[in-house]
Amino acid sequence: MKNPQIEKQLTVVETSLQARFKGISPAELCAAFADTERKRANWLVSAVMFGLKCVATKPQVKRGDFMDFIAKAIKDKDGKSLRSARRYIGLAGKIMAQVAMPDATNEIGARVVEYFKGTNGKKPKFERVLSTEEGIREILKFLLEGLSLHGLTKALQGADARAALEEKCANPPPREIPEEEVEVVQLSFEEELFEPIGKIQKLIKTDSFAGLPKDKALEFVDALIAEGTALKRRINGGK
Repeated sequence: MKNPQIEKQLTVVETSLQARFKGISPAELCAAFADTERKRANWLVSAVMFGLKCVATKPQVKRGDFMDFIAKAIKDKDGKSLRSARRYIGLAGKIMAQVAMPDATNEIGARVVEYFKGTNGKKPKFERVLSTEEGIREILKFLLEGLSLHGLTKALQGADARAALEEKCANPPPREIPEEEVEVVQLSFEEELFEPIGKIQKLIKTDSFAGLPKDKALEFVDALIAEGTALKRRINGGK
């Protein structure tokens, strides 16, 4: 059932728009659409360029502190900006992979191949293209032309699947060792006691840990401190 009040207000809005754009020509609509498409393309290029700049800072940042560094750099307060930044960084990484080793069966990879074929017999040099921000923007405009953020994500899905398959082929799962071949190693009590600490040290150096939201990472740290404090108090006789 339609709401009469809303219908009335919509009529007022429509009437105002019709008065404002009265007599608008097809040429004006065409120009407005072209402007929209140009701005959309420029926005996507800027988003990927931001991601590439973030990737370029990685060597300057202590291992495991990368996302925290990005959050501080963009002054993220509620996690929303960081989620967007993480997405742009991910897209930038996938585009980098296609530029480095294009897969012609993937839409972005095919565009990379086409770009480096050049026009009028002039082939752009790989090193020169990536040596300036202007050159990087130029190739990004070519690769991203006509794509939205959703379209780019979809265009890169094929590359993800292929990369996953190649990684699986290059790193097959370990052979299951028959029970009779398993060598049982008996750890001493001290070795057994310190073994979990080694595992934790490996886990906190992974990208998965680095990608945890800050509150979750701190919650884990607080839990470790609480366990350690309680154990220390027990060893010291409750002091």
